[in-house]
Amino acid sequence: MNNDAERTTPSAGAADPNATLRGAMDLHRRRSFDAAERLYREVLDAAPEHPDALHWLGVLLCGSDRQVQGRALIERSIALVPDFPGFHNNYGNALLASGAIADAERAYRRCLDLDRRQPAVWCNLGICLRKARRPVEAVHAFEQALSVDAGQGDSYRGLVDILEAQDKFQEVASAYEESFAALPHHEPAFAQLARLYYLAGRAGDAARIYRRWLEANPEHPVPRHMLAACTGEAVPARTADDMVRLTFDGFADSFDQVLGALGYKTPQLICEQASKRVDTEGGALAVADIGCGTGLCGPLLRPWAGSLIGVDLSPRMLDKARRRGVYDQLVEAELVGWLRGRPGLFDLILCADTLCYFGRLDEVFAASRAALQSGGVFVFSVESAAADDVAEYRLHPSGRYAHRSAFVEAQLAAAGLKLLERRDVTLRQELGKPVAGCLFSTGI
Repeated sequence: MNNDAERTTPSAGAADPNATLRGAMDLHRRRSFDAAERLYREVLDAAPEHPDALHWLGVLLCGSDRQVQGRALIERSIALVPDFPGFHNNYGNALLASGAIADAERAYRRCLDLDRRQPAVWCNLGICLRKARRPVEAVHAFEQALSVDAGQGDSYRGLVDILEAQDKFQEVASAYEESFAALPHHEPAFAQLARLYYLAGRAGDAARIYRRWLEANPEHPVPRHMLAACTGEAVPARTADDMVRLTFDGFADSFDQVLGALGYKTPQLICEQASKRVDTEGGALAVADIGCGTGLCGPLLRPWAGSLIGVDLSPRMLDKARRRGVYDQLVEAELVGWLRGRPGLFDLILCADTLCYFGRLDEVFAASRAALQSGGVFVFSVESAAADDVAEYRLHPSGRYAHRSAFVEAQLAAAGLKLLERRDVTLRQELGKPVAGCLFSTGI
């Protein structure tokens, strides 16, 4: 939601508290909330009816789970200055955050009665109406925001979300395509429209959008990788580290929920496979979970491990893994280089749904072989190439690599790893179809 521009009372001389107020607001912007609160209260000690201090202290309290006190202060500020639009907008934000949707709508509409040319407020009203399950009115609010300011990115996002929820593919695509004229460098629009075309099976249109995105930002790793995925041109041997980091940092908050909805079973399947090859009773194994993500394998591995280390490129995914409280150590690192620096250290290395970001596998296999103790086991999954695909590996429009089993086995042999077991599985569902995969147990 968008907060309105500030209103400050004109200074009345040296004794006026506005200098303290400005300091408080600056601290508030910089998220130094405790210090800001102290200064707001200092202003109110000197001027108990100062509308701006009342208002911004109220906003701060609402943002720190003190909604009742915060809303009361905002209401006092509005009673003192009833015709300032921004106070009503911020009040609407506070109400909406607390779930008071109908009251929030009234606050936003009061703000717009005072000044209708406020795109951020129209956008907030659209968000409110969507929460109220009134999509037609919400679409109108977002369109009003865009009619005032065609560069209002949040309104494009809100408009598209509603249209997507109603399965209005063409309307969504048109809204995004129109947004490029107003927001030629608005990367979320590129990313979402390309994803939409991919989900619709229109890889050519997705490639067109990735080209436009790459023209707008030639150094961005995502369109570079995804353009190769959609066209088969200039395919890299593996996904660039910055592409992986950006993708999964953005995916971290919804990762577990999204994969759960897709019937994702790889952690359970791969740990079941590993349990056949290692001593799970002693609880003393040295285990590395490489590409650990949010740590879905961690709780399954913990009972086996005397030492459990998770490794991933995405700091936000590692934050999620840390909350599980099962890893002895979580490391932000590129896994090949990290394994190379730990020769002969692990009884078990597990790699679930990570090698789909590698085309060639020789380096990761050699590094894993070197990091295993004598008798150690390396268990991993890959996505399987189509039965009639003669390529050793292929980068699909999803941005992930699929591998032929014969190629995987040849790379294992070259790295000095013995194939112990290979098992065909379904890794998850995607676009309504099962994603075929293969689990490999290997050792030295």
